[in-house]
Amino acid sequence: MNKVCVAIPVYKKQPSPDEIQSLNQCFAVLKKYPIFLVTFEQLDTGFYADLAAKHSVTLQKKLFDASLFANIDGYNRLTKDVDFYKAFSDFEFFLIYQPDAWVFSDQLEYWCSQNYDYIGAPWIPGGGEIDLSPYDGYKFVKSGNGGFSLRKTEYFVRLLSAKGAVYTKEGVARKIENLKKQGLSIKNMLKIAALKCGYANRINVAVQSKRSEDRFYIDNFAAGISNYEMNTPEPEIAMQFAFEQWPEYLYKQNGEKLPFGCHAYKKYNYEGFYSHFIKGGYEL
Repeated sequence: MNKVCVAIPVYKKQPSPDEIQSLNQCFAVLKKYPIFLVTFEQLDTGFYADLAAKHSVTLQKKLFDASLFANIDGYNRLTKDVDFYKAFSDFEFFLIYQPDAWVFSDQLEYWCSQNYDYIGAPWIPGGGEIDLSPYDGYKFVKSGNGGFSLRKTEYFVRLLSAKGAVYTKEGVARKIENLKKQGLSIKNMLKIAALKCGYANRINVAVQSKRSEDRFYIDNFAAGISNYEMNTPEPEIAMQFAFEQWPEYLYKQNGEKLPFGCHAYKKYNYEGFYSHFIKGGYEL
């Protein structure tokens, strides 16, 4: 089995200027690894192939149904489908690199050697679009963001192929308690009944969740409630892998060292932080 590859999800013929910059950095820094476009057969990917060729990179493809690239819900279905992970079964790990990510240096083999099932930038629960600040005492937890994330293929294939109960008895009780705290609406009462009878304690039902795929995995399988507990690093380690929310804060917490990469660098304080490192490309 090969150690690792890079997977870049694309859904449009012409990437934006920011995405071109991101892809150029990916091809320049990670060129020694197999790089795959995750896309659909009908998409003309000639632009991506030409861009990669400038870095002496020959792109390969992993093709899936076009409907999975129509919107974010489709992407979440794709990345919660066992066939997505089976497509990378020749590799022990693969790095998802969305075209709004940035890689600062080649640390890919090092992070594979750490043998986590999943690792992404740490986040603040309830953060993202909601402005919860670490300066106000909100804490980063676990490894989270999926836009620049390293995944262990075997773990996800095993999880998404599971036939038995995916949550422990304690996990089911905790999920029921959380639903009760939300209020006993008809919808929540049905969810509670489904958990109690075991119907909702199956992976093919769990993956129907509308939560984003990264939050779905972290909240369900890195929280001590699952029979398929995911091995993820604590935030002090995850911040060495990647930044997303509050990058300037994480930079200070990380001893003023840049991580392996980052996600959504134009969204989270580009002018105040990332522009010092990314303008024109930056490699450690």
